Amino acid sequence: VAFDVTGRLMAVSAVPSWEDRDYHVQVWDVDSGRPLWEPIRCRDATGLTFTPDGSALVAVGYTPADEAYTGVIQSWDARTGRPLMAPYFASFLPARPSSVSGHPALPLTALGSFDLTTRIWDQDAQRLTDTLLRHTARVLATRFSPDGALLATGAQNALAQLWDHAAGVPVGPPLRHGGAVRHVAFDAEGTHLVSTSQDGAVHIWKVATGEMVGSPLLLGGSIR
Repeated sequence: VAFDVTGRLMAVSAVPSWEDRDYHVQVWDVDSGRPLWEPIRCRDATGLTFTPDGSALVAVGYTPADEAYTGVIQSWDARTGRPLMAPYFASFLPARPSSVSGHPALPLTALGSFDLTTRIWDQDAQRLTDTLLRHTARVLATRFSPDGALLATGAQNALAQLWDHAAGVPVGPPLRHGGAVRHVAFDAEGTHLVSTSQDGAVHIWKVATGEMVGSPLLLGGSIR
């Protein structure tokens, strides 16, 4: 599920049944509760994000190819469902829905991958940019800061990291957790980062210094 910046458009991707392995993608008008277009059958759509102006919906996933898997990026006009491009195939494998994040001002999408990298998709150019952020484990979460200057990532090796994505370099030390980092999010001002880990803990960090605020909030159980 993804919302546009106004909160008035909601995109949903789902697999209707175990027999039907294709994803169905659809955009809804939240105010009226009505779909804007009929479900579109497509290749895998693990993660969804709107471009900042709400004009396009970008879907990222992976699909079988020659007994292996390859990443696939697709996009449609958010209002009509008209395809904006042919499916784009790449070697990366997006890890999970939380590993796909849209930039707040530019038509860029961060893609955390099973291949230990984070890449950036440029929707206007319809290609991957030259940015390649290298990790030491699978990337499970990505999120741009509210001003778009920083990118936060969370990985399977229990580390979160802030990045200057334009320069392709980390900002500050890795932020250590007690389990795989499943989700990352900034507060509205971009001064704090919240991260959740598989061991059931929620951490709050100061973006400027990388210091943890207080003690982790222990929810118990495993955060997926």
